[in-house]
Amino acid sequence: MVKRDLIAAKERHPAFLSYVHCFLSFKGFLACQAHRIAHKLWTQDRKILALLIQNREAFAVDFHPGAKDQKRDSV
Repeated sequence: MVKRDLIAAKERHPAFLSYVHCFLSFKGFLACQAHRIAHKLWTQDRKILALLIQNREAFAVDFHPGAKDQKRDSV
């Protein structure tokens, strides 16, 4: 999934410089990765840890850890 997200960022983000730049500094990309981790923890009934990850203000987005990621057909 991470590789597919990096490729999508390269194709769609006008400020893309490199994969490393995206991986370290694109807040939307980082928020999606954090959500995937939090969701996995949520489904493993580790809800407190999932909520701690979800509540990090560094991402400036609010995904509930129980929300499911929409499947993508192509990237």
